Amino acid sequence: MIRAITARYAAHPAVIGFQVDNEPGPRLPHNHGVFQRFVDDLRQRYGDVETLNRAWGLGYWSHRLSAWADLWTPEGNAQPQYDLAWQAFQARQTTEFIAWQAGIVRGYARPGQFVTTCLAYWSPGLEDDELTDSLDVTAGNAYYDSPASV
Repeated sequence: MIRAITARYAAHPAVIGFQVDNEPGPRLPHNHGVFQRFVDDLRQRYGDVETLNRAWGLGYWSHRLSAWADLWTPEGNAQPQYDLAWQAFQARQTTEFIAWQAGIVRGYARPGQFVTTCLAYWSPGLEDDELTDSLDVTAGNAYYDSPASV
């Protein structure tokens, strides 16, 4: 879809740039494949479950793992160290996804056309410093609550 849209409109003189995705950064959604990549990422970072148990204090919290297959999925998690690791993993996935999309667009865009996205600052699966490296311009959506009209 990215290729089709960019190829179709890149030559149009009114198109000055392209926005990839919108407000990227998952909130919690995942499937088995994404969860397995998370486990693989932890395995690469920690080496074995004993190291993870120590680093995350899982013995103290009665969540000690005996094997990687014992790791629970993120929904309903109550461990802050898990949340931090999950959010960091999601942020890396989001950064890679945006960079992938930007690379496709750049293959079709004319010189001078920019690549952008719009960030939602409240998204926990986002590291904007890294994500914006693959973009030319970045916008941010700051959603503010407004008081009810009287």
